Amino acid sequence: MEKEYYDAQVKYINEIRSIRHDIQAHMIVLQYYLESENFEKAKAYLYDMKQHQNIDRIVVQDTGHDLVNAIISDTLSRSSKKIEFQLKGMLPADFGMAEYDVCTLFSNLFSNAREACEKLVEKEPVIVMEVQENKQDCMIVLQNPIEWKLETDGTGFGTSKKEKEAHGFGLKNIMKVVKQYNGKIDFLVTDQSFRVEIILENKK
Repeated sequence: MEKEYYDAQVKYINEIRSIRHDIQAHMIVLQYYLESENFEKAKAYLYDMKQHQNIDRIVVQDTGHDLVNAIISDTLSRSSKKIEFQLKGMLPADFGMAEYDVCTLFSNLFSNAREACEKLVEKEPVIVMEVQENKQDCMIVLQNPIEWKLETDGTGFGTSKKEKEAHGFGLKNIMKVVKQYNGKIDFLVTDQSFRVEIILENKK
C-alpha cells in the first residue's frame, strides 16, 4: 500500500512538471485577454487553469530520483511548519535497490528530520541533503538543526529520552536497509545539528 501511495505521488509530481512546461503558453493567452480588456474570458481561463491544476502539495527540487522526490514532497507537506529543503548534488537514478527499500530508507530519514524541525523554536527549520559520487561509492548526507541535548547510544544515534522508543523502529529500518546493501552509516551529533551520513555502492 505504501508503494502504491508513493507511486501516486510520483504521478502527481510528473503532472506538476507538465504544468510547468505549458505555463508560458497559458500566460500568453492570459496576457492577450487582459491587453484586449476581455476580462471575463481572462477570469474564465484562470478558472479552467485552477480546475486542471489544483496544486496543494509541496513540490521540492528534483533530486534525480522520482520516488525520492515523491517521498520528500509528501513528508514536508505533512509538516506543521514550513521547512526549507536544500539540495547539493543529484541522486543516481538507480541505486540498485528495490523501490520498497528506497521508500523505507528515505521515508524514515525525512520523517525524523521533519519531526526535529517541527520542534525548533529559535532556529530556522531547514533540511539539507548532499550527494557526492565517485565510481565506487555514493555518499548521501542529511542534516537538520537541533536546539536540545541528545544522548548517544551504542550505534552513535542521538535522541532524547522521550524519543527513544518512537524513533527506535525508524532507526532500525534505516540501518537494516543500509546493511542489506552492504552500505555504511554514521550519525554525527553536535549541540547545533544532527547529521546522517550514508555510503552506498554506486550502481550507476
